[in-house]
Amino acid sequence: MCQDVVSEKKVDVILPVYKPDRTFEVLLKRLAMQTLKPNRVLIMVTECEDPYSTENLKKRLAEEAMSWKISGCESIEFHFVSVKKEEFNHGATRNLGADLTTSPFILYMTQDAIPSDTHLIEKLLSAFDNHEAAVAYARQLPKEGADYTERLVREYNYPEQSVVKTFDDVERMGIKTYFCSNVCAMYARSIFDEIGRFENDLIFGEDMLFAAKAVEEGYAICYQADAKVVHSHHYTYKEQFRRNFDIGASHVMHNEIYGKVSSKEEGMAMVKSTLSVLWQQHHYKNYVNYAMNSGVKYLGYLCGKKYKRMPKSMIKRMSSNKEYWNEKITSEVDE
Repeated sequence: MCQDVVSEKKVDVILPVYKPDRTFEVLLKRLAMQTLKPNRVLIMVTECEDPYSTENLKKRLAEEAMSWKISGCESIEFHFVSVKKEEFNHGATRNLGADLTTSPFILYMTQDAIPSDTHLIEKLLSAFDNHEAAVAYARQLPKEGADYTERLVREYNYPEQSVVKTFDDVERMGIKTYFCSNVCAMYARSIFDEIGRFENDLIFGEDMLFAAKAVEEGYAICYQADAKVVHSHHYTYKEQFRRNFDIGASHVMHNEIYGKVSSKEEGMAMVKSTLSVLWQQHHYKNYVNYAMNSGVKYLGYLCGKKYKRMPKSMIKRMSSNKEYWNEKITSEVDE
């Protein structure tokens, strides 16, 4: 099925955007420079005050594009879609973007994921040649200036070797089988629709939840190591706690998937591997910082898994997505 569709080689890009910095223009320029250019780029703008309004972003892009002088980029359609902040959702907003696409493949990216070369789209698309692949995701390289620990974590999660993951790998790989990242991931539109797209009401992890469902339906998840984007973060302890609180809560909300596999074992394996390298290479300060960081992440995850026992006011203090809890009305969460 996918081999027939690949011959069309048409890809639409969906980019959820919130207060983008100048990196965003670099991302758009790199997309325009691809050997296989996107058919359409949908920019899902979470509305906020100037200078980040939809109209100002349109003006910024128009001014920037005039200086590109890239052959063929005039064929790319750039569309802006406004999304109210209180209505943004990890799943629903991306599904809205899918409604506006016309190509057989959809590439989801985040506003700070920069293609490292001109072959990103064609390398991701090649994953659909020989496998019943539902999704292919890219390798993430650390930004210039990223600290040593962040580089180790990126190497652990995004190694040099490509991997094709199917249901047969669940017993051996556990939750890692479902690992996928919408920082940069391409979806076969037909399979995306067949499985039911992303869950609309999601606080976190729409990519992994879809990947888990795809695996259970007999499809493959492809990690394409030769498709590369530059993307990394340096989160504070508070940011890590809140991020992992949301991860824990999402795992409880979808226990039908995550209850079948353990995330603790994979998390501990990464922590042990990273700490071992830091100790062996005498990065003692980084060792201590990473150990503390890992403890904060685990605490946030455990708290997230207990969210049903907490009042909504406490949940909102712990979560990184307060708007989600404002809209969530459920007997599980009390005021």
